[in-house]
Amino acid sequence: MRARILFVIVAAFLFLNAGLTVQASAKELSVQKLLKTNDIRVGDDITIILRFSNPFGKPVNVQIKDKNVVSGNGMDIQCLEYTVPADKQSAIQYAPIKAFSAGTFTVDAASVTYTNPETGKQEEVKSNTLDITVKPSSSQQNLKQQGITTIYQCNGVNMRSTSYSTSSSTSIQINQNFNAPSQQNNQQPQQNPNIQQQDQDMGAVKRQMEEQVRKRKEMEKSIEKKLENDSQFKTLDRELKNKGYTPLSKNINPESNNTGSFEYTYKNKQGEQETIRGSIENGTVKNIEKWGDEEKKRLMQSIENSTQFRKLQNSLKKMGYNLSSKDIKHPSGNLSTFQYTYKNNASEMRITGNVTLSGQVTSIKLEGEKKSNPYGLMLLAALVLAVIAYMVYRKYFRKRPLPAKTKPVPVPQKKPRDFRKEALRGIEEAERLFSQGKKREAYTRLSRAVREYFIHTLSEGREEMTSTEILRILKNKSMPVHKHAKQCFDICDLVKFAKYRPNSRDFRKAAESGRMAVKGNIKN
Repeated sequence: MRARILFVIVAAFLFLNAGLTVQASAKELSVQKLLKTNDIRVGDDITIILRFSNPFGKPVNVQIKDKNVVSGNGMDIQCLEYTVPADKQSAIQYAPIKAFSAGTFTVDAASVTYTNPETGKQEEVKSNTLDITVKPSSSQQNLKQQGITTIYQCNGVNMRSTSYSTSSSTSIQINQNFNAPSQQNNQQPQQNPNIQQQDQDMGAVKRQMEEQVRKRKEMEKSIEKKLENDSQFKTLDRELKNKGYTPLSKNINPESNNTGSFEYTYKNKQGEQETIRGSIENGTVKNIEKWGDEEKKRLMQSIENSTQFRKLQNSLKKMGYNLSSKDIKHPSGNLSTFQYTYKNNASEMRITGNVTLSGQVTSIKLEGEKKSNPYGLMLLAALVLAVIAYMVYRKYFRKRPLPAKTKPVPVPQKKPRDFRKEALRGIEEAERLFSQGKKREAYTRLSRAVREYFIHTLSEGREEMTSTEILRILKNKSMPVHKHAKQCFDICDLVKFAKYRPNSRDFRKAAESGRMAVKGNIKN
C-alpha cells in the first residue's frame, strides 16, 4: 500500500510539471518598434517601423494603438486594424515624420490587441519605446507646418483629424470624418498618412487657420460670458474663493456660441486643487459639478468611518498587511469608486467599492492576489493531486461489497437561456442610461448587448468576438440583419473617437437598429 501511495505522489508531481511546461510554452505575438535609419538631421524624414513575430503559422487580425510625435509633428493612432501575415517575421512602415528641431525625443510604445488563435482569448502585447536623436543641420531648411494627425480606423469606421500649429503657437483642428466600408483584413495601412502639408499655398492655409482661430475664440468668449452669469456657477466660484482658492486655469471646448463643455481649475496656498466642470447646451448650463481634494477627503473620511470598512481593515492588519495607497475616482453621476491597497511581504490585498457623493458606501469588497513561491505552489498542488488520486483509487479500484440498489434521483432540467430577451433588456438599460445623462455608458451598454447576442446565436464556438468579426460572419451568411447590426455598431464605435459628441438622434437610431438586428430571423 505504501508503494502505491508513493507511486501516485510521483505520478501526480510529474503530471503537474508537464502541465506547467505546456502552459509556460504558450505562444504569443510580439512586436518591436524600430527606426529605418538612426542618422537623422533637422529637415530629414523620420521613418518608424513595426516588426511583428508571428509564431502561429497563420494570419492574425490585430488592432494597433500607437503614438509617434516628434517635436510637435507626427501621428496619434487611436485604433488601426491590420492583419499580420503568417510569416514568422513581417513589418509595416509608417509614413515619414519631418524632423523640425534638434534634440532627443522618446515616442511611446505601440499597443497591439488580438485574439490568440490557440486559446481563443483576447491578448495585448506592447512594443518597446523608441529614443530618437535629431542632429542639427548646417544647411538652410525650408520646413513646412507642423501637424499631428489623429487616426481611428477600426470596426468599419474611418476617421481622421489633423491639428496644425501656426507661427503664434496656436493649435487648430482640421477634421475629416467619414464612414467607410470595412477593409479587407490583409490590407496594409495607408503608406502616406496626411500629416504633412504638401504642394499647397501656405499663405491661404494660414489665413484659413487664423480665421478658424478667430471664430473659436469668439465661441469661447460667448460661452464664457453665459457661464459666468449662471447662478450655479457663480455660487460654486464664490464658495471656492471664500475658502482661499484662486483661479488657476480654464478650459472651454465650444461647439457653437451656445453649446460646449468647460472646466475651471482652482488652487489654494497648500497646493490643493478643485475643479468646476460641466456643459452648456443651447445656452443652458447642465451637469455642473465641483470635484477636487476637498471632496476626496470628505468621501474618504466617510468610507473610513463606515462599519464595513473598519472590519475589513482590522482583519488585514491582524494578518500583517499595511496600507500602501488609497485612491478615489472622479464620480460618474452620483457614484464614485474607491480602492485602498494593502501589502505585506508575500501578497497584496485591496478594499474596493462604491460611495455616493453624500458619503454613503453602497458596496464594498475585499480583493487580493498572492505572490507566493512557485515551487511551493507546485509541491502543494502535487500533494493535493496525490490525495485526490488516492481517494479515486480507494473508491473505484479497491474491492468492496456492492451497494444496495437505489432509485435514481431525477436531475432537474435547467431552463435554456433566452439570449434574445437578455439582449433586448440590455438595449432598454442603455436607453435608461442615456436618459439619465450617462451617454457614453449608454453607447457602451448598447454595443455590448447586441454583440453578446450574436456571439451566442451565431454558433461559432467562441466566447468572444469583435463587432468586425460578427459583421463579417453575417455578411458571409447573407443574413438580412447585417445592415441593422452594422448601423448600430458604426454609431456606437464613433463614441471611441475623441471629437465625436454623443447626441440623442444618433443614439435613437443606433438603439432601433440594434433592436431590429436582435429581433431579426436568426435561429437560436
